[in-house]
Amino acid sequence: MLFIGFGFVIGVLFGFFGMGVLSTVGFALIMLSALLVSGSVIDGTTKAMRVESKTAAAMAD
Repeated sequence: MLFIGFGFVIGVLFGFFGMGVLSTVGFALIMLSALLVSGSVIDGTTKAMRVESKTAAAMAD
């Protein structure tokens, strides 16, 4: 859900900054298709992020 929300926010921002509705819709479609295609990539990313935060916590100690 975080990724979808993030993509939506970026799409809206692009829309507001004079890029027009088409680019917002296009961006949202690109984000959605990317999400559908790369669900496993996102899983991998979240796992990597968890590992990084563990590493950072270990370094802080």
